[in-house]
Amino acid sequence: MKGTILDSKGKSVAEFEDFGSGMGYFSLLPLAGENYQASIKFDNGQERKYKLPAVVNDKANVVFVKQDEKNAEFAVVTSEENFSKNQGQSYYVLVQSNGHLCFGAQVNLKSSSALVNIPKERLPNGIAQVTLLTPDGKPVSERLAFVQSEKLLNIQVASDKQSYKAKDPVNLKLSVDNNGQKYPGSYSVSVIDESKVPYNDQADLSIVSNFLLTSELKGNVENPNAYFDEKNPNREKALDALLMTQGYRRFDYPALISEKLPQISFLPEQGIELSGILRMNTGRPYPNGGLLLSVPSRNIKKMYIPIKTVVLRSKISFFRIRRK
Repeated sequence: MKGTILDSKGKSVAEFEDFGSGMGYFSLLPLAGENYQASIKFDNGQERKYKLPAVVNDKANVVFVKQDEKNAEFAVVTSEENFSKNQGQSYYVLVQSNGHLCFGAQVNLKSSSALVNIPKERLPNGIAQVTLLTPDGKPVSERLAFVQSEKLLNIQVASDKQSYKAKDPVNLKLSVDNNGQKYPGSYSVSVIDESKVPYNDQADLSIVSNFLLTSELKGNVENPNAYFDEKNPNREKALDALLMTQGYRRFDYPALISEKLPQISFLPEQGIELSGILRMNTGRPYPNGGLLLSVPSRNIKKMYIPIKTVVLRSKISFFRIRRK
């Protein structure tokens, strides 16, 4: 689908189209007091209009600008009217990835916008959650971005022949390159007949797409591998559009600042518990049976009704069960 953004006078101020799966984005500098609507044309010829949210001029926003080999660049922006009222306002920028806090900075607005350069060496491959907070810890804006700090594993597979006869042996050469270095390891290979079992690699959920993308998002992600296929010319734009529509929340900052920690349902185990049924050779439960459990290294002994000698082995210690 394709569309345009119209102002209150019906003038087009921006154009957009989806990058696939009905997701896309556009850039617009909204004017205070102006009303906007989106006019969308679908492939079936239908046209629809949707009102956009009202413009506010007393807020700050964090936006993703670009990334290069060394830095991921974000910006803190606000309106000229809001900046004139809050000149020199301080904000905090927190960046977390996969549940770990990776970067933090304080930003002082000396104009209506300020750039924040985040070293990519501080960020792992995957989704970065950038949150803008006021000095008292109140989140006011958030932006997700996919950061690729290092190249993914380059896996190459080559066969010794172009074609084979029935039951001919097939010799494969597997090469795994990790940022310029050969990477030894244990690998598995699956061979299927695509004429009988059609396989769409882009629609599959691989280890890479699950670990770096889908496990961090809520909802269904169509064709997850397509976002990592370098043959797709607009995959980076499509991935950015996906993150703006499939946002997630991992931390509740106001609750953390006020020390309202989540309730722990399952506490860590403090020791080892052994349970079971003592049976005779016939399989029937042993009447009034008991055990003598001992841990010699800890001088621990637990004595019960005597039975014949049995040895139970544990990864942590040996329990010797013997007749009294």
